[in-house]
Amino acid sequence: MHEIFFQVLFGCVCFHYIMAHTALRDEELTEYFDNDAVIDQKVKQLASEIKKAGRGGLVVYTGAGVSTSCGINDFRGPNGIWTRQSQIQQGQKVETPSRVIQSSNTSPSPTHMALSTLQTAGYLDTLISTNCDGLHIRSGISPDKILELHGNCYVEACPYCGKTYYRAQPVDLEGFDRSRAILTGRRCDSRSCSSLLRRTDVAFGQSLPDKALQRAERVSKAAKVVLVLGTSLRVTPACELPFRNRRAVTCIVNLQKTPYDKRSKIRIFCPTDVFIEKLCQELGIQISPFVAKDFTQDPAWMESFDKHYTFRSAPDDSWFDSRDDEQALRFLQEQKKGIGIKMVTDASGDVKMERYAIGDSEDEDDDMDGFEIYPKKDCSHVQALDIAALMSNTLDQKRYAKGCEKCAEAEENWLCLTCNRLLCGRMKNQHMLLHATEALENDFRNPSHVVCASLMDLSFWCYACDSYVTSPTLTPIFNSLHQLKFNESALPIHDIM
Repeated sequence: MHEIFFQVLFGCVCFHYIMAHTALRDEELTEYFDNDAVIDQKVKQLASEIKKAGRGGLVVYTGAGVSTSCGINDFRGPNGIWTRQSQIQQGQKVETPSRVIQSSNTSPSPTHMALSTLQTAGYLDTLISTNCDGLHIRSGISPDKILELHGNCYVEACPYCGKTYYRAQPVDLEGFDRSRAILTGRRCDSRSCSSLLRRTDVAFGQSLPDKALQRAERVSKAAKVVLVLGTSLRVTPACELPFRNRRAVTCIVNLQKTPYDKRSKIRIFCPTDVFIEKLCQELGIQISPFVAKDFTQDPAWMESFDKHYTFRSAPDDSWFDSRDDEQALRFLQEQKKGIGIKMVTDASGDVKMERYAIGDSEDEDDDMDGFEIYPKKDCSHVQALDIAALMSNTLDQKRYAKGCEKCAEAEENWLCLTCNRLLCGRMKNQHMLLHATEALENDFRNPSHVVCASLMDLSFWCYACDSYVTSPTLTPIFNSLHQLKFNESALPIHDIM
């Protein structure tokens, strides 16, 4: 039986499977380029809206595309790491991708520096990013102006008291452990705490920083002008934030099409570095050059970071699993090299993702164990499900064979665990995503229709938590879908934990 099925039985989801699952289809990988005349006309239009909005009227959202010119691969572009992995799994012969996540020698791109300049000029209200490379802060974005929904490789935090620490070097260079609880080797210095500190970057299956997400929601709803840069807008809930205020003027700048293009007033197909230089020229702003600074040597800056950097509530048990802290710390002390990600092919021909230590040269890389992402165990939206009602009207073979109710998609479908509708996933026509998004827009605080079950791998996803989820509550649904899919009962190992 497929490896992923055994892992779902034990309540965990294989990291490389999830990531390949989020790769784009071939037609979605196509990059488009507007000509200079079109770009100039649209830049003028956006600049006019920014000036009209006035001081602090601009909210910016950034994705991996703003860092590609720095030498950091994106994820879903034509050469993105998940794109390459998906191609390899399909049997295509492509160069095996590797991605060094963190490098203290990487300088910010023109886009990073332009956004910092927009902040200085008074136009920028807030920058919301799903990047964890730390380049926005290094470019000069103030701690009170940025919300990093996927963390920052220069920041570590205490999950028990909530204190965050900015470091001069990427914290991952100190190593990592074999469990989900990614430790940094240091302890919290808050009085009467002394807990083990953890990295802040967020992987699939881990919850987003709740404080940052809540503030991003508030900022998004109040935005006057919204600028989206370098993201394919595929991962919820971050991809939905730019459209919280329907009265805001929204501009998307990305080479690939996104699911939200029709909801954007201004759509530009252009590299972000080219676009942002034109925008700053139109606004009469000269982009500041990058000057490397060690913020940890600036007491005023560090005080501002400690006071204003928004991250998580504490204590937060949904962040990381800390059961193996001491064992992880012992392993951590043996690791003193940087960390990258690469794909390897085992003896059976299966392609897997592994972390590796970055030595002085690629020939010296030490292979390390792959790692898994665990679902959230305490999702309140799962607990709110009416399992009895759902089991009284279970999915049958006839509906299963028909596929998505909207488009008849046969393969990548999800079952809504509120209304029992069968709809296709975000890698097809996104009908389940649209279904859940509508529910979230109607009632963000107490949403229904957000927990669904995959008919591909029998995993469970919550759109409100933006996470894979698991609970003994879901065991009857798992068993029912397993019987439907494989025409046999699930192995009687244990309930889904």
